[in-house]
Amino acid sequence: VVSVEPRRGPVDGGQRILIQGRGFGITDGGPVAYVGPTECAETRWTDDAAVTCVVPAWTAGPVVEPVSVRVDGQTSGATAAAEYRFGDAGGPAVTALVWTRAPTDGGFTVTLYGMQLDSDGAHAAV
Repeated sequence: VVSVEPRRGPVDGGQRILIQGRGFGITDGGPVAYVGPTECAETRWTDDAAVTCVVPAWTAGPVVEPVSVRVDGQTSGATAAAEYRFGDAGGPAVTALVWTRAPTDGGFTVTLYGMQLDSDGAHAAV
């Protein structure tokens, strides 16, 4: 395993992650992904270099666990690039601001783009 995306999420699991590496098989012959010692709720083979995993629930967080893939009785080794952090999804983050003409006296609209700006159903305030 050489990369995991995204690398963090909530303790209740359910997030689909992309695991990239090599040696995952030339057909969907049953690779199984793990986060820590726990098998993913679902593993889907994409190709020899990628599988997806539905992250299992975890008991507490924040905690960092290794991500591995088992194919034909062989399990990938642990690396720093193959870790998943339970317990925080990174929190709200603004990734872009868009506006047209900004007068110095205010009164203009700014559009914010980002992640987890309304993740719990509450309305965000700026």
